[in-house]
Amino acid sequence: CINLKTLFTNTSNFGFGQTSIGTSKWTFGDGGFSTILSPTHSYTTTNNFAVSLVVTGNKCPTMIDSISKLITIFKAREPIVYPRITTVRYTPITLNAASGGTSYLWIPATALSDATLQNPSATYLATHQNIINYNISIKDTIGCTVTDKQEVWLFAEADIFLPTAFTPNGDGVNDLFKPVYVNISKLESFRVYNRWGKVVFETSDLSKYFNGTINGNPLPMDTYSWIVVARNDNGKELIRKGNITLIRD
Repeated sequence: CINLKTLFTNTSNFGFGQTSIGTSKWTFGDGGFSTILSPTHSYTTTNNFAVSLVVTGNKCPTMIDSISKLITIFKAREPIVYPRITTVRYTPITLNAASGGTSYLWIPATALSDATLQNPSATYLATHQNIINYNISIKDTIGCTVTDKQEVWLFAEADIFLPTAFTPNGDGVNDLFKPVYVNISKLESFRVYNRWGKVVFETSDLSKYFNGTINGNPLPMDTYSWIVVARNDNGKELIRKGNITLIRD
């Protein structure tokens, strides 16, 4: 992996009449070299590098042998920010890091069953802060390490929370009217109405949100009403109502 110390091991056997290896010279293919028997070397760029080793015997320095190999230097993948998790205190959940790692470390270890697991379980108590931000250090099979992030929001009970305004202007910030579902297992309906009571958005899919358009056409800046009917993990019905202001620049 790029910027990681790589160990090169000299496994040469000294030949007939020799009692040891005389000299070793490594050429790493990036301009670096070493005369240590088994050196370490770090590459600062990704590429394919031809590494060569030349050895001599101690009794006869003119007896030379050599070997070369092509190695590939990689870099770590880009870090991932996982989707935010909302959960209820005292309800066990499983956190999930990306696959492909040979080792994992969650920091902090707050409420985790084992901070070194890819998918640790967690049970949050009343003493834990409302928002917990984890950094997950993941080492892959070639030694690269990447740090992903996971945010967890804690609530006292299952509920539905919605903002009071959104700005669907395409800048990637607050573009969607998105309910925050806390331990909701089924969405019966999520409807948005204009001031004349006409439905401008409707879904029963927990992953769908209102983007401020109808049939692909932008809706005007105005105040809209909404109602959400859903069921929590125990099957209890929750109904929430309110207003949302659509703001356009």
